[in-house]
Parts: sequence; structure tokens; C-alpha cells
Amino acid sequence: MKLKVALFWNFVSSLFAFLGLYVGVNLALSETIHHWIFAVTAGLFLYISLVDLVSTVKSGLFCRCMSGNHC
Repeated sequence: MKLKVALFWNFVSSLFAFLGLYVGVNLALSETIHHWIFAVTAGLFLYISLVDLVSTVKSGLFCRCMSGNHC
């Protein structure tokens, strides 16, 4: 990739970062949106942790550990 093309795409990605900052700051100023932000964040944490837990249980690692074998 040429230098000018790489600099262009780096600039485009930085514009999206500033756009996200602008949206995030404006959303944070709204009192009513705080409940939604907390709910979505908690849901994402639960989803990620449960996906990790289910993959561990499906692999059988959890069952082997619970039966007294060393993990």
C-alpha cells in the first residue's frame, strides 16, 4: 500500500473515532439514556460471559474438573 493511500485511510478511521466521541458525549449528557446505556452494557457483559461458559461446558473441561480430576 502506498503511503498516500495509507495516510488517507488512517485519516478516515480517525474521523470515525471523533464521530463516536461526539455521539458518546451527546448521549452521556441525556439523563434518560443512562438507564439504556447501563442495560445494554450489562447485557453485553452477561452475553460474553455466558458464551465463554457454554463453550467451556461443551468442551467437557467443566465436567472433568468437577469429577475430581486435575484441571
